[in-house]
Amino acid sequence: LLFFLFVLQTASYAATYTWTGNISSAWNNPGNWSGPLPVVPSLLDDVIIPSGRPNDLIITSAQFVRSMVVESGATVTISSAGTLFVNNAIGDAIDNAGIISNAGNIAIPNAAARGIFNHSGAIFTNDGTISIGTDNLSTVSNGIRNEGTNTNFLNNGTINIERANDTALQYT
Repeated sequence: LLFFLFVLQTASYAATYTWTGNISSAWNNPGNWSGPLPVVPSLLDDVIIPSGRPNDLIITSAQFVRSMVVESGATVTISSAGTLFVNNAIGDAIDNAGIISNAGNIAIPNAAARGIFNHSGAIFTNDGTISIGTDNLSTVSNGIRNEGTNTNFLNNGTINIERANDTALQYT
């Protein structure tokens, strides 16, 4: 009973989980994540996707997190059946220094800073749908900030940026 209460209490707080990719490319396998509990990340959690893992992350269903950092050299793919829902980040919702390929959906209703920060040298390809700032009660500072040229943020899909306090799409 004490263990159950500890897990229940711990699960109600945000934690950081790091992708290991030790088992497969599947988000839903707890063996692919390291963190405070042997579970997959959830809506309250921040995730880090580092490079050099045995399997790259492929999102094939709906996944919910508070924020995602994709480090340089790491790859994240969101399949046409996948959805990445990132909400209530205390900084940038998605901080990309690696490679993100979206053929599905990315939803970022609210973030304290930018919806997507795509660093110089990073690659972000959108062939799906991105929706940012859609929470009627909240906003993001910049919808998308892209450092570098327009060749490192490629859009062949749909982007909706609603409530942005600053610039909806910023290239620097």
